[in-house]
Amino acid sequence: MKDKTMTAAEAAKMVTSGMHLGLGAGMAMNPMPVVREIIKNKVTGLTLTPLLTGGFAADLMIGSGCVACVQFPQVVMDEFGLAPNFRKWVESGRVTLKETMCPVLLAGLQAGANGLPFTPVLGAFNTSYMDILKDYAVMKDPFTGHDYVVVPAVVPDIAVVHGFVGDRHGGVVLDSGRNDRLLAMAAKKTIVVVEKLADPDDVIPGRHGVYLANIHVDAVVHAPNAAHPTECRDHYPLDAGHLFGYMEAAKDETTFQEYLDTYITGPANHAEYLAMVGR
Repeated sequence: MKDKTMTAAEAAKMVTSGMHLGLGAGMAMNPMPVVREIIKNKVTGLTLTPLLTGGFAADLMIGSGCVACVQFPQVVMDEFGLAPNFRKWVESGRVTLKETMCPVLLAGLQAGANGLPFTPVLGAFNTSYMDILKDYAVMKDPFTGHDYVVVPAVVPDIAVVHGFVGDRHGGVVLDSGRNDRLLAMAAKKTIVVVEKLADPDDVIPGRHGVYLANIHVDAVVHAPNAAHPTECRDHYPLDAGHLFGYMEAAKDETTFQEYLDTYITGPANHAEYLAMVGR
């Protein structure tokens, strides 16, 4: 079987300007080694779908100028506050929005994973989404005669997610409490950053794990502590000090650029980044 292991720099070259990027996001399990390399490559014009809540990695990519449009239910930094770059770039018109609901986004991804062009959804009638989203349509159920809202499949050009363990051929274990497996199955290509590289027979889901077959994975990046400064369940907590520092730096364009110079473009690779942050 094909060896799908790559460095973060090699895998990041799969992401090019103008793509639709699905991202494992929120404040946990962010695939940071590849995210940093995408920013270093000066990729622009991305349509970003962070799943389900955009958090640190999404805000970082927006502030770095990588993103043109965000498809999202929400983008926040949880207990650290509002997502500062997201807010600034949207308010200034540099990033456009495609707001949606969590169930609708998940339904669209499920349609994408199943190879369907669209899917019916519940709960969209009598909401403003029917007015602001032009790709919502109404279709009559041929069996009952009831009207349903239908939405197009969500099929990212590429997804980048973070997992617990993987093998060289692309079999990986992801967090069962997240929707990264669905995102990976819907995307045309998928990069998975893993904490540990193991033999295929040892890639076994534990209590919090779910298996993603190698048919859905195009690149495996082995990088311990890869989610820093976000958390990785059962491995390490989020780095609150670093995240508070990020929030402070993001208040100003000059200090945010200093953050990028120090933590994103400064380190030559993930190992140098970990040495810098004391991991």
